[in-house]
Amino acid sequence: MRHNRLRLLWVLAVALVVAEVIARIVTWMAWRAPLAQHPDIARILAESTGAMKVLTIDGVLNPKRFPAAVPTKKPGGGSGAPTWTTFDHYPEGAFPAPPKHEQTAPGVVRIVFVGGSTTYDGHPALVASRMDQRFGAGKVEVINMGVSSSSSYTTLLMMTSYLPRWKPHIVVFYEGFNDLMVTHALSLAGIESLRHPGTTSYDFEVPPRSQGLWSLLWPRAASPAELPWFRQRIFLEPMENYWSMSRMAWRLGFDFYVSTFAAPDYARLPPKDLDELETNLRYLWPLLGTTARYAAELAEYNRHVTAFAAASGAGLIDVAGLLRGGMERFTDNCHMTALGRDEHAAIVFAALAPRVAELLAQHAPAPAAPATITATSPLPIPAGGLPPQHPRDGSCVRGPCPQGACFVPGGATKFGYPDDVVAQRVRPREQAALGWWHEQWFADEGPQVEVYVSPFCVDRTEATVAAATRCSDARVCPRVPKTNGDPDRAPAIFPTGQEAALFCAFRGGRLPTEAEFEAAARGPTGPIQPWGDAPWTGSQANFCGRECRFGLRSDPDDGFAGAAPVGSFANQSPYGAVDMAGNQWEWVADSFVDAAHRLAAGKRDPLFESRDTWHYFLRGGGFGSYAHLLERRNAEGLPDVVVASRGARCVYDFGTVHTRIRSDR
Repeated sequence: MRHNRLRLLWVLAVALVVAEVIARIVTWMAWRAPLAQHPDIARILAESTGAMKVLTIDGVLNPKRFPAAVPTKKPGGGSGAPTWTTFDHYPEGAFPAPPKHEQTAPGVVRIVFVGGSTTYDGHPALVASRMDQRFGAGKVEVINMGVSSSSSYTTLLMMTSYLPRWKPHIVVFYEGFNDLMVTHALSLAGIESLRHPGTTSYDFEVPPRSQGLWSLLWPRAASPAELPWFRQRIFLEPMENYWSMSRMAWRLGFDFYVSTFAAPDYARLPPKDLDELETNLRYLWPLLGTTARYAAELAEYNRHVTAFAAASGAGLIDVAGLLRGGMERFTDNCHMTALGRDEHAAIVFAALAPRVAELLAQHAPAPAAPATITATSPLPIPAGGLPPQHPRDGSCVRGPCPQGACFVPGGATKFGYPDDVVAQRVRPREQAALGWWHEQWFADEGPQVEVYVSPFCVDRTEATVAAATRCSDARVCPRVPKTNGDPDRAPAIFPTGQEAALFCAFRGGRLPTEAEFEAAARGPTGPIQPWGDAPWTGSQANFCGRECRFGLRSDPDDGFAGAAPVGSFANQSPYGAVDMAGNQWEWVADSFVDAAHRLAAGKRDPLFESRDTWHYFLRGGGFGSYAHLLERRNAEGLPDVVVASRGARCVYDFGTVHTRIRSDR
């Protein structure tokens, strides 16, 4: 009997080994079969596996260190083999067409093209040729800042370095493919590193070269791409960079144009061409999935670009709507054919020519920067001194504050949240919504410490459209994105922290520091929410409840799918400020640095600073946030803070001297 059992086990073991070998041979053959039909794709795959297969978590999550290829210079001209650098150190001479002089000659219009490899590969030169034919040689200078593999984030890094010096009249941004690629990579790499702590790299190769029985019998769990915030992130992250670019354009006085991204008309492609593109995506760009999924994502991406242009006032060049066709115009989903480049150049030229003619008629004046304002003075302390105490019962004590602001007496205040609060209030919600949880998501909410803030005044409500419009009309603030409702009650949208700071300076105040924001919102004892420790029921604040696209059906319904008029909820902080939790996220003065949540106890008026001046905190949560805590710290609003929920609230001090804590991130 025992001998028969051993024999049975031996037979099963052999059968499993044979089945494993057969499974791997079958999947390997299935992997190789399409490549045999497309030798060019097989060759590219063999040459580029290292770049397309493995991306390190650190590299992907830090676009500053994401490498860019820089062509070396050959003796006597021409480009040699590429070397590698990082986007924030990209040399000026490596651009396809850098400027000959830092400043333009009088009467010359300067146009700069920025974006990824499609810009890099040639259509700006064709646009320049058309400009010469139309307006005369030397009247229009075209600079090509396109960089292969650049996304909107890395393009923003380079724009920040060069455009203040080059002072262009017009900037044209063309992207799409790389943004979707990089955002997929960022999201998947981040998810995988959270699911598997200690992971240093993630294999993006799809399909695998071979699969054994284990992977066939134990399929991977639901794709992270199905998580709601992941799907939204694919489109929103690039759009946030678009807003930063457009606001840079406003500050420097140049016109900003954006293009939709064109791709083949998949529905009309012959089967042979469609198979080639399917194979191209499957083996060279696996993060994008099938052509059907990529086409759907690209259409949605272009919809967001169009909506951004309408809201921001940027010029829209609808390349996707005008450049149609199949393989004769598109060799793959990134690089165009000669015909495609020529037609693309014709579309861009037609969009820019009227503005170029207008500038030339004005003798191409230098771009005009908007008005600036000087630093504001502290509030005067009244003869009787500041109010000695505050009831902290939700009433707004004006005291020596400006109209519409509430007095905050300062003193010792709680900063951050205890670990047990995060575990008890946040973890159950994440597990219910997503089915999994990782401590790293809220690692920067604590530990809770006690700090000190000087007395100050805080606006009772979030900034309104009416107030922001007055700043815009004075040419101190950029155009105010449109909102619905009464402008005196509709909360204003501030896409970037810099313009929120401009707005507050215009008002005679400034943005609050993180510590001041928490002091004004939570009071000295630091309850979880401004109204106390009671859980959110839908009546206290505008969060993401049942009415929200990503809310649980068991969540309360607060009655607002978007932003509510300011003061719609009875959620006063201890000092009388409303909507400090929910409705609109609010910019604070601190830079987003990793050390900000590890603030030492006892600090007085702390303010975190970084050399990366566009990285700011958003606080307070918004209408699209889950009501876990007062909020979750986010830099620049990424990844889950849409532009429509970015607001501001100003403070006014009596001569506060902040303890500046500097960091290089």
